[in-house]
Amino acid sequence: MESKYHIYFSNMHLERLRQLQLPAIVFSPSLDHWNDFGYRTRFSYQVLEKDQQRVAGDVHLAFLEKEQSEDSPAKMVMAKLKQGNTHLLPAKEFPEFYTMHHEMNSYREIVRNCGPERAQEILLAMKDLVAVRRAGRLPKWFNQATTSRFFTLAFVRNAETFFAFHNAASILGGLEQESFEGLSKQLRLKFKLRTFQNDHELEFSFAPAGDLPKRIAVIIGKNGVGKSQSLAHFAQALLRGNKDLRDGEGNAPVVNRLLAVSSPGETRNTFPKPPKEPRIFYKRIILSRNFFADRQSGMGDVLLRLARARETIKQKSRWELFCQTVDQIIPTTEIAIHLKSAAGLPQLASSDGDDYATLENFQNGGEQNRLERWARVDVRADVSRLADGKLVPLSSGQLTFIRFAANACLHIENGTMVLIDEPETHLHPNYVSDFIRLLDTLLAQTGSFAILATHSAYFVREVTRSQVIVLRQVADNRVETVSPRLKTLGADIGEISHFVFEDAYFGSLLAQVRVNLAERPNQAPKVLKLLEGEVSTEALMSLQRTTPSKAK
Repeated sequence: MESKYHIYFSNMHLERLRQLQLPAIVFSPSLDHWNDFGYRTRFSYQVLEKDQQRVAGDVHLAFLEKEQSEDSPAKMVMAKLKQGNTHLLPAKEFPEFYTMHHEMNSYREIVRNCGPERAQEILLAMKDLVAVRRAGRLPKWFNQATTSRFFTLAFVRNAETFFAFHNAASILGGLEQESFEGLSKQLRLKFKLRTFQNDHELEFSFAPAGDLPKRIAVIIGKNGVGKSQSLAHFAQALLRGNKDLRDGEGNAPVVNRLLAVSSPGETRNTFPKPPKEPRIFYKRIILSRNFFADRQSGMGDVLLRLARARETIKQKSRWELFCQTVDQIIPTTEIAIHLKSAAGLPQLASSDGDDYATLENFQNGGEQNRLERWARVDVRADVSRLADGKLVPLSSGQLTFIRFAANACLHIENGTMVLIDEPETHLHPNYVSDFIRLLDTLLAQTGSFAILATHSAYFVREVTRSQVIVLRQVADNRVETVSPRLKTLGADIGEISHFVFEDAYFGSLLAQVRVNLAERPNQAPKVLKLLEGEVSTEALMSLQRTTPSKAK
């Protein structure tokens, strides 16, 4: 179907152009210095229609003709405009073109601003690859475009654009139609550590839907078996796009974003620093007071950025996502954000002279009221809890919940992989179930998955055995991956610990008792009888099994 839009290329602000024929779409080469291996494909665009809101955005754009395959599209447009001594040329002056938006949120934005029908019409006029594929029968040029060097080396060089190419079509039917099935569900990681004779080989299997969703995988084992190194190599493989990480069919995995979460101390350096030109959106999160999102700032700063964020995921703002996630653990009516005193500004609420706003009312009121409130946020302060009208400190575990949720909600997207190293740090075992519930809620709302490396059997108890990988060092300095025989979900902590850590579960003192019994078998019955009131049934049975039979 012939498009109603007149397509132009320009190198000037549209306000200075007079010869436009409406409705029109005008592409302009990006003025930044970014290039993808020399293939400058980045353009901005504006859609102009009478009595319609102006629409603007950024896309990749390339031309179809083979003789242009070694030329930069941006360079070609600028040269032709200069050659014609003009600031505006119709698209017919150029070879056939095609485009694609950079990320999922770009497609959400145009649907939000224009509605599904008008958005689809505009995108088809722009020959956007996602919209063209969604429209049905593919034109002959589609395969040529998606196998070109422009597409491979520029359009989908970045993981977010690659993810959008495969998953953004569902958005074009309406924001509520967005699908969360795009992330690779089978992953295989293979890497070599110099301290082991053989390779580490880990396989992950996720199932985002169903009666028993499997969104979280757990790696566990003794110290020195490579748990944290597994997460580090997973991150490196995504950042570099190397073959250490493949999907179930041996292809590059479809992952939109990477969030790497660690705790203060040794695990803080688990994950690599962001490279200069990452192929995937990557954010390191350190769950301490002074290191939020790789910068020295406090909870107030993160919450302020959450409140101001315009992005949505399936019609939910990042602020809504955060509040709905946290509200399961601590009611948003009880979490207080500290505000600085300001003369002439209305007092929202007060407790012992401290100004504050709760998460529930932080976004209330008109625009001016919100801006004034936001201007007073103490960006370096932690949040507190409101109890009986008084502000009281949150526990370290509760702060860990909120710090994690705030940072994750600020950066997560549909199709994010979340890596977490030793989440049990600062978490009492009683909080583990709450943390998993919070994490799983966030993953469910964004179509994302998580992999945790831990020493804690309490995390293993929260997932099915198919989601657990036990790393063990065996003879000849080799490493093996083992799947638990026992059903881990809801299992006894002692049983899990015994399987994962073997004899270590019974402790060094009982190990010495076992040695003593072996050395003095004649006294074993008396000793075992005395131990009945001092040790657990499982430990006593283990001692009985390993006592020489003649002593029983």
